[in-house]
Amino acid sequence: MLGVRRKHRTVTLENPHLQGYHNHNFGRKSGRFPCEFRWRNERGRGKEKSQKSSKEPTPTISFDDRDMRGWDEPMVISVAVPEYKVERVLIDQGSSANILYRSTVEKMQLSAGLMQKCLGSLYGFAGECIPFLGTIELETSFGEQSASRTIPILYMVVDAPASYNIIVGRLALNRLGAVEKYAPTDEVNALDLDLNPRSHFE
Repeated sequence: MLGVRRKHRTVTLENPHLQGYHNHNFGRKSGRFPCEFRWRNERGRGKEKSQKSSKEPTPTISFDDRDMRGWDEPMVISVAVPEYKVERVLIDQGSSANILYRSTVEKMQLSAGLMQKCLGSLYGFAGECIPFLGTIELETSFGEQSASRTIPILYMVVDAPASYNIIVGRLALNRLGAVEKYAPTDEVNALDLDLNPRSHFE
C-alpha cells in the first residue's frame, strides 16, 4: 500500500524579532507585556522553579546476585541470508542438522533449482518421522556490522509446522567457533568419565 506524504508549509520570518504582542484580554497590541500580566508570569515562573527544586530524586534501580537466577529459555536470534533478514532462528546444540522449513523457503521465494534431492528423514524425540524434501546451501551471516561473520550452511528442508523459521545445529556453531555462555558460579563440578563403558557388561 502506497503512502501519501503531505507537504508541510514552511513559513520564513523576515524579521525574527517580535514587533508587538497581541493580548486578547486587552484587545490591543503593545510593545511590551501589561504590568499585571508580566507580574503573574514572573510569579508563575518562580513557582515552577520551586516545584522543580523540591521534586524528589528518582529512585535507583539496581540488581544483585539474587537476580542472577538460573534460566533455561531457548536462544533465539536473527540471521541474514541473501537479501533477507530471518528472525526466530533457534540455536540448538543438541541438533546435528540445520533445519530450514518449507514455509520459510516459500516466504523467501527461493528458486526451486537451489534445492538438491536428499534421501533421509528427520526423527524427533517422540519418534515422529519427517522425510527431507531436499537440501539447500545458503550463505548465512551472524552478528552485525564489523562483528558479523558469514559462512555457507547446508540446510535440510522439511515440511512441518514449527514455531521457528530456521534451526541452527551444533555443526554450524562449531564452524563459527560460537559458544553459549552462561552466568558463572563459584561451584566447581567434577565428572567421573568412563572411557570404556562396555567393559561393565562383558
